[in-house]
Amino acid sequence: MKKTDIPSILHAVLAITLMAASGSLPAPAPRSSPPSIAHEGDEADAIGAVMREYLRRVEAFGFAGAAAVEVDGRLVVSRGYGMADRARGIAVTDETPFYVASVSKQFTAAAVLRLEMEGRLRTADTLGRFFPGAPPEMARITLHQLLTHTAGVGEITIGEGPADAEDFARAVFALPPRFAPGTGFAYSNTGYALLAAVVQRASGEAFGAYLHRALFAPAGMTRTAAVTHADRLPGVRDARAYRGGIDFGGALRPEHTGAWSALGGTGVVTSVADLYRWERALRDTAVLSAAAKAKLFAPERERYAYGWVVAPTRRGTTRVTHDGLLFPHGWSAAFDRYADEGVVVLAVSGTFEREGLAAPVSRDLARIALGGSVALPPAPLAPRRARRRPAGAPAGRGGGPRSRRGRCGPGRARRARPAPRARRCRRRR
Repeated sequence: MKKTDIPSILHAVLAITLMAASGSLPAPAPRSSPPSIAHEGDEADAIGAVMREYLRRVEAFGFAGAAAVEVDGRLVVSRGYGMADRARGIAVTDETPFYVASVSKQFTAAAVLRLEMEGRLRTADTLGRFFPGAPPEMARITLHQLLTHTAGVGEITIGEGPADAEDFARAVFALPPRFAPGTGFAYSNTGYALLAAVVQRASGEAFGAYLHRALFAPAGMTRTAAVTHADRLPGVRDARAYRGGIDFGGALRPEHTGAWSALGGTGVVTSVADLYRWERALRDTAVLSAAAKAKLFAPERERYAYGWVVAPTRRGTTRVTHDGLLFPHGWSAAFDRYADEGVVVLAVSGTFEREGLAAPVSRDLARIALGGSVALPPAPLAPRRARRRPAGAPAGRGGGPRSRRGRCGPGRARRARPAPRARRCRRRR
């Protein structure tokens, strides 16, 4: 099977039911102490065991990334799979930083809300407050509209445009709007890049520096940084992105980091262990107040909140989610919260095969955690052992065992190396 068949393998007809004879897997019992990031739950736990088998099989078909899963307050999986650096033979761990693309939006949104908590801005503020030279149709756009993709600003492709925040804002203001503010919905990386410029202006600090001080450090995220502040992770071995045989470079040095358009809507590098630390920080008030979190998770048009999608499930529960993909580099990430059902699934990947692999892996892990069934790729075959020739037995040509029927016919032994001028065996009539 070729590596380019990974997504089809993940969703193949070979469906293996992952339930016990009783009809479902037992959910891990809640525990009073907080889950450990450095150590997984009991290795004998049924759900964790199934997930690790699933990830082991996906790894065998080329998946390189990491996953962390919490079920009922217990961290049942937190591991890396595959190679972070193929050339140097460095394996992925749950602490390996990956570029998480649009999963970065939640950090930009949290930074805006943190500044609101500090009294430096309000989500109802307009761009005109921060950019006095903005044209009237742009000056009236609110931060709330940028956060919910209802601002209608024109789009600058990620990696293109000016490197300076002020120059970038002027370039956006010169673009024709897609619609009047508040009258439509259009997913916009550029809108979040403008929010990053607002954060920088309102805080008086570089955007990446403010994220570190206000969000990452309080949450205990030691393997996380904006790409513009990768120097805050000295000596960290990051993952590299691969698409087929092409190496697109490391997470801390992606090719497009020279443009401001790469910030805000994307541009954060982190590990699944740090994403789990962030998840836990969102459960208390160490980073955001209860009022700020209520705004963070309040859905607007198209069920989009502030950097999150909040949508109902078929089970009548709520899924809070966001994924990310940077094409064609190979980076992908997925952050799925099923708070009503006690499940959190995090996945990152640096391999791209037809699609980013983090989202389908996260969906399958969620199905397992919620007691469902999932399509598994076939188990990898163990390498066949070469049969050793018994002592004293005659060797055939090429060092293999001699055929019982001589050199010709169905029992003929396969030569290790073809002879320069192989003799043909003529069939007897």
